[in-house]
Amino acid sequence: MAVQAPRFTFHWQMTSWPQIRTPLDPVARLYQLLLPLETVEALYADWHPDGFDVWIIANNTTEADRDQIYDQEWSLMQQFPGLGFDFHLIDRSEVDPAAMINLDDADFFLRFPRLPHA
Repeated sequence: MAVQAPRFTFHWQMTSWPQIRTPLDPVARLYQLLLPLETVEALYADWHPDGFDVWIIANNTTEADRDQIYDQEWSLMQQFPGLGFDFHLIDRSEVDPAAMINLDDADFFLRFPRLPHA
């Protein structure tokens, strides 16, 4: 897992979420949950005072793939109750992710180890 350094200052009250040791914990957990799903290529996240905005970049997803992604999002929300998540699934076969959001400003960026596309 390659992680770029965050560009934000961490201001959480750690007592609000005792299961979180670092701000990367919830994002890293989502990465682990999504790792087996071959269509998921990247994960971007922005911190905000009560949680995260998360963009999941996938390619050529089927309805079954999307259901699996949604199941993992739900699993993450159950593991971190009280922490807010706003998920966005972007299938790059349907839309250019750069047209949806400025991904250069994301606090966290994790790329999944996938074979390059021909």
